[in-house]
Amino acid sequence: MSSYAVIESGKYNVLALGHVADDFSTTFPALTFLQTLASSAQYGASAKGFKKLFQRYADGGRSKLTAELFHEVDKDKGIWEFVKGDLRLFCFVIGNNVILTNGTIKKSQKVDQAEVSIAIRCKAQFRLNH
Repeated sequence: MSSYAVIESGKYNVLALGHVADDFSTTFPALTFLQTLASSAQYGASAKGFKKLFQRYADGGRSKLTAELFHEVDKDKGIWEFVKGDLRLFCFVIGNNVILTNGTIKKSQKVDQAEVSIAIRCKAQFRLNH
């Protein structure tokens, strides 16, 4: 089962996708990713910087962000990524909602297809439940 948490709300909404276990404990992979890196000397500033990106998106959607900060990584499946330094947060867009799924640290010039696949599966599961 899936759920979501509202991260930022405005003209648009930024939501984090959560996974509810059989014991009803809920994890939010994108938020866990950011929380884990927020105290890191190497990635802390970038992790904390996502908050500002989310606020800008909530205020005006894609038009408030450059293509370097927010762009589509899988046009066929509708998967997007927020970019801050070497950190990547994958998501999908439904209406006025951007739904965060998972994150990764950039390791090469190419998009990590394993992480994109996770986002695709999350999107499919979300559509089944909502």
